[in-house]
Amino acid sequence: MNARTRRLLGGLTLLALTLLVLESGLRLLVSQPGFLQLLARDGDQGWGDAAWRLIWVNELHPRRPEWERLVQHSPTRGWALRPDLRDLALGGGLVVSSNRRGLRGVRNHEEGRRPGGARILAIGDSFMFGDEVANTESLPAQLELLLPGSEVINLGVPGYGHDQMLIALQEEGLRYQPDVLLIGFVTGDMDRNLLGFRDYAKPRFELVDGSLSLQGSPVPTPETLRAQEFRRLKLLDLVAMASHRARWPADGRRERAERVTQAILDVIVATAKDSGAVPVFLYMPVGAEIALGAAGPSLGELFLRGYCRELGLLQVSAAGALKPEPMAPMGGPDRHWTAAQNRAAAEVTAALLRSEGLAPGPAP
Repeated sequence: MNARTRRLLGGLTLLALTLLVLESGLRLLVSQPGFLQLLARDGDQGWGDAAWRLIWVNELHPRRPEWERLVQHSPTRGWALRPDLRDLALGGGLVVSSNRRGLRGVRNHEEGRRPGGARILAIGDSFMFGDEVANTESLPAQLELLLPGSEVINLGVPGYGHDQMLIALQEEGLRYQPDVLLIGFVTGDMDRNLLGFRDYAKPRFELVDGSLSLQGSPVPTPETLRAQEFRRLKLLDLVAMASHRARWPADGRRERAERVTQAILDVIVATAKDSGAVPVFLYMPVGAEIALGAAGPSLGELFLRGYCRELGLLQVSAAGALKPEPMAPMGGPDRHWTAAQNRAAAEVTAALLRSEGLAPGPAP
């Protein structure tokens, strides 16, 4: 072995040892809550896949224990509400029940067309689900009280993007053949459509030659994800997290989110119409949008307005109906709606459905 070869091997050995020490240090570093917080900003829009995955792996999310009692792994959606929950007590006095199909509430719904009254299927994220309020205080439950003779089914699931809502509609919602599909729209859900990992691993759609292509399905089990994690280089995770923060939002992420979201909504609308349901969009303001309601519509609401106007779809906004209220039990900057705010949103939704002849009762 000549001197040049020995120097080369020595250099490679030193590089390997340096990378090994660096990787070992980073594995310890990325397990610290404070470090992960430094690489995040602006809630959902600041976390990339790597950061969300590390939060899950290291069990750093403060609501993780409640989350795992509430939902279970789903190979098609990532997670779904556990079936047959009975008065599951969560933090802040929240109590949740679910039926045998994993839909919120204790009532089981007959499949097929409902005779003798309108059936409304509500899809959405935690705001449609009714996070931080009781079963009877959620928007779908209060909407049913406002529309006697109608049935409202709550297919909302915490943490969902529009991609998961579409899959839930196709595999679960269509079995009930609703007359109206109520689609809850939260601006933050648009960014979730770009993620392959949020509260847990999830499917997502990519636009390939103008068509949606499903990625990340089937979703692996928690045991598989934990086994895979050991082989992941944390140096690459660190680069991905730093790059995500440095480039957001200047990398065109919003434009990509809008394109993917529009394509997903197109399929949701087409699926509803093909099944005989009328699609109705409800814009659901969050946090500062409620407090600053007089400042005008958010970018997300403007996007939804333009989308519905272009396609001639029914749309109503709860932005002007919700009043700022004291913090909910698990409150934060993006806290969920109180019972009164859910009621107010249900009232504007009921008024629209009556005025369009989609639900019983006099038009306002």
